[in-house]
Amino acid sequence: MKTGIKSIELSDFEEIRFEQGQLGFILREFRKFVPEARIDATDTIGHPMRTWEWGRVLLNIKEMFGYPFSQDPRVSVLDIGTAVSLIGPALAYLGCNVQENDVDGGWKRERLALNRLLEKVPSAGEFRWTQAGFGTLRERCSNPWGVTTGQYDVVMSISTIEHVETSLELGAWREMFDLLKPGGLMIVTMDCFPEAKKGYIYDAVRYTNYDMKLVKKRVDELKSYGMIPVGEEDYRWHGVHVDDGSFASVHMRKPF
Repeated sequence: MKTGIKSIELSDFEEIRFEQGQLGFILREFRKFVPEARIDATDTIGHPMRTWEWGRVLLNIKEMFGYPFSQDPRVSVLDIGTAVSLIGPALAYLGCNVQENDVDGGWKRERLALNRLLEKVPSAGEFRWTQAGFGTLRERCSNPWGVTTGQYDVVMSISTIEHVETSLELGAWREMFDLLKPGGLMIVTMDCFPEAKKGYIYDAVRYTNYDMKLVKKRVDELKSYGMIPVGEEDYRWHGVHVDDGSFASVHMRKPF
């Protein structure tokens, strides 16, 4: 991977064209067989960056663990703060064992409805959902598939960390580190802005306005635990794309 820590720029979309197509196919399959289960559609979000987040996640997991994914043992994934994201069910469809969680228990019924389709796909992995949030993950999301109890091959949180209460935000990064197996991959994406202190659209739904300076600070803290960036680090701001902001991504690996 060229750059694992950066803010999005439009040229990034070209790198994930295949993954976007793969996610689109899986979305259509879910809607065909499980029409009552709401899944965020890559074509109705209102801007292209959601597909960049999901596509980049899929690309990097495929590159790190090899694709098609091995069934013995399957890659285990913990997805934190999922709401109705497509990426967790898509990874299960492609062969990973996926544990999702969200603090909102209202998602449970429709998320687990996806199992009806996944059970029809011989190569699919298991898909689980648990109501949990940062601060409770270690107790509530213990990995049932791992030799090392409670640790996963992949720990990811997509567009969630900015919505975590300020008192829990710093600890959330450590919690993700603790839940990751040695050699595992951490992927965190978040809303990102040119300046952290300026007011922005939709500030009411965010506790933290990340800029690239704060992203670097969190990366440096992860490095102090021994985490290693995947690819290059780029802390430049690459421009406003939607509603005054963009996204940033952090992809790091836990040493063996």
